[in-house]
Amino acid sequence: MKQSKKILVALVDRANYGRLRPLMREFKKNSFYKLQILCTGSMLLEKYGNSYKIVQKNGFKIDSKVFMELEGSNIVTMSTSFGLGIINYTNELNRLKPDFVLVIGDRYEALAIAIATSFANIPLIHLQGGETSGSIDESIRHAITKFADLHFPATDRAKRFIIKMGEFKNSVFNYGCPSSDEILKTKKSKLDFVNKIGIGATIDFKKKYILIILHSNTKEYKEQSQQIQNFLSFVKNNKIQTIWLWPNIDAGADTISKELRIFREKYNPNWIRFIKNLSPEEFQGVLSNASCAIGNSSSFVRDSAFYGVPVLLIGNRQSGRETAKNVTHLSFNKKKIEKKLLIEINKKYRPEYIYGKGGVSKKIAKKIKNFKFLKQKSLSYF
Repeated sequence: MKQSKKILVALVDRANYGRLRPLMREFKKNSFYKLQILCTGSMLLEKYGNSYKIVQKNGFKIDSKVFMELEGSNIVTMSTSFGLGIINYTNELNRLKPDFVLVIGDRYEALAIAIATSFANIPLIHLQGGETSGSIDESIRHAITKFADLHFPATDRAKRFIIKMGEFKNSVFNYGCPSSDEILKTKKSKLDFVNKIGIGATIDFKKKYILIILHSNTKEYKEQSQQIQNFLSFVKNNKIQTIWLWPNIDAGADTISKELRIFREKYNPNWIRFIKNLSPEEFQGVLSNASCAIGNSSSFVRDSAFYGVPVLLIGNRQSGRETAKNVTHLSFNKKKIEKKLLIEINKKYRPEYIYGKGGVSKKIAKKIKNFKFLKQKSLSYF
């Protein structure tokens, strides 16, 4: 019987947790693993809903909290926060002494963890590498791939891309996204909780509603203000009841938040409910029942495919993503969004499973347990 190992899972935002929770549950019940959890980034901030409390509510013990985010949500604070993250993660890795560290996706907080982990000679496991998208996220994701020792992409194309980046074929395994383990078991649930949190309109769930998430695109930082104003002019003229989730912490987020507050004060939009944060199951309930989702969140690419919910993907933040037939790509053009919404809000697509078919977490946990990590990785183009 193999000796148990400490595996540190890093959670940097609400989306991270939703995708990693099934895998964390698998680690927790598997005697080979001693699960350690590090929460950082926006998960620890009140303005983003203190997501770490959801982790605790779900029965997980948080072993480390790393505060690294500077106020401002601009290019300077984003870069400086990244530097602070490396310093603080280094100290926590030295204290916790994990045998493995696991990160997911393309966040700058995750890249800071990846760097600190690799410098500490701790094996790094990366989920959802090999995907393409807009903004700085794509560069971050590929950088993490080059630091990682073991890769679990979510699609066949992503697996091929990682191997083309020079990673050993026998270190890259596509089982799908762990979130599919829970999403495929999602049942229709009451959504009354929505009207008990956030502020604004009371949503009537017997009628159609749209879900909006609009994050900043760091590569279009200077255009943020005009883009959100264009988008809000569409919202002002289309008074369909709406649930709007607050943007994440990326550079430009404060610009979006400012424009939203101005819009709220000026027009008192009594058809919109604004919410800071939702738990994974609450979010899946809201998304799966929406008549249409509009914005640029990666969850609109990944999670919506399982439900066949129509999605209007706005701007370049998710450019290059693999999408199902339910997703329509649009610019920040008011008339085009209005025209397409009238069509899509009356549609329902067949579910597609490009991001997994369930049973993912067990496969990942088993592979980590039996994988032989190399002391030094190298390029492989053979």
